[in-house]
Amino acid sequence: MAHAVVHALVRVLAPDCLPVFTSDGLKLYFYALTAHFGKWIETAGRQTRHWQVCTQLLYGQLVKHYRRRRLVRVERRALLGSLDQLKAALRSSGESGTIQTAFVERLNLTVRQAVTALTRRTWGIAQSSAEIMFHLEWWRALSLRPSTHVTQRTIRRAPAL
Repeated sequence: MAHAVVHALVRVLAPDCLPVFTSDGLKLYFYALTAHFGKWIETAGRQTRHWQVCTQLLYGQLVKHYRRRRLVRVERRALLGSLDQLKAALRSSGESGTIQTAFVERLNLTVRQAVTALTRRTWGIAQSSAEIMFHLEWWRALSLRPSTHVTQRTIRRAPAL
């Protein structure tokens, strides 16, 4: 799935765009990023080529260490680039400069609460992956509604009407 996520991202990015990546401690993201952001280099004097990862690629991880279900330590590490480069790139994009996963965790919680098929203990089980995708797209369409035009009429009616 990590390769699929990065592959879908690469398809929508501009050819010269190289974003800063941060994630949790899952190692598969590193392999997916290094497989998608780089180029083949010809070896001088040989007929072989090797893959070289883009040198400007910045990737940092936030690893949370737990003991007895309690968070005991948070480790921030740079896997591609340095921590100083990551902080500078995050600050230039308007973020705080620290590697964090709070935004993604909040989005995951919001989606899980909105789409009942993704809730951990629920009566609304999806029968297929197509049904889950339908629920997700339906939720995305509802969440993209402009909220500036809220009137008494829209508050009283059901969201699907």
